[in-house]
Amino acid sequence: MVRRDVIKICFVMVVLLWLTVGLMPRRFVAMQNLAANYYDRQMSLQEYRIHKEEKQLAENKNATEEEKLESLETLAKNLWATFRAEDASHILENVRLRRENLNPNYNQKLINTLILLGAVYRDMNQLIPSAECYEKVWNLDKENLPSDDSRLVRDQTNMAMLDFVRGDSDSDEQVRHRFFESAIEHIKLAKQIWHKQKEPDTAALANLFYYEYLCYRELGDNKASRQAYGESKYLNRLLKRDYSPPWT
Repeated sequence: MVRRDVIKICFVMVVLLWLTVGLMPRRFVAMQNLAANYYDRQMSLQEYRIHKEEKQLAENKNATEEEKLESLETLAKNLWATFRAEDASHILENVRLRRENLNPNYNQKLINTLILLGAVYRDMNQLIPSAECYEKVWNLDKENLPSDDSRLVRDQTNMAMLDFVRGDSDSDEQVRHRFFESAIEHIKLAKQIWHKQKEPDTAALANLFYYEYLCYRELGDNKASRQAYGESKYLNRLLKRDYSPPWT
């Protein structure tokens, strides 16, 4: 290969490298925009399909009330996922009331609606109605489920997490401490239920220890917070999940 050909090849490679490096930021931004727009389009299309399904159910004389409620709840999830939590909460309140009237007995679908509504209210920073949803779920589950049921662990975990959020969002130090201490009590109860189970979920216990760490940290109990974090870190290593110490 002659020297002139080598120079041409090198020149072409330099141009290609320059184009790649020069266009990479633009390409990255374009891909980000595409992903965002694709998500929006997908969610809009899904919302259109849900509304279409609702219309069909309304026109179908054989459609059950539960089918209509399932469709409404799916719409609420879509609205929540597209940052329209207030609209989602109105729909879920309607679903909750209709499910209560439909089946006054213990109803797992009503439980699921209440949990979803509690999460939506929490995202809206309406923490009192969120707490009411979680407390109602706990009372219903406690009365109707075995004492070692994993759903009771879930309920206490939700209540603990919400108490932590309530404490973290308050400026009064006494109120903050009261919520953090309440969260710890929920965590302790959840761990007691967890240990009763025949096949307990290790991930659930790891999460409980992590929430406990957060509460003790806010209370200023360094010894208890580090101990809880150590337990969480150990369990997450067993699960092959990584956690970086928040204090580093």
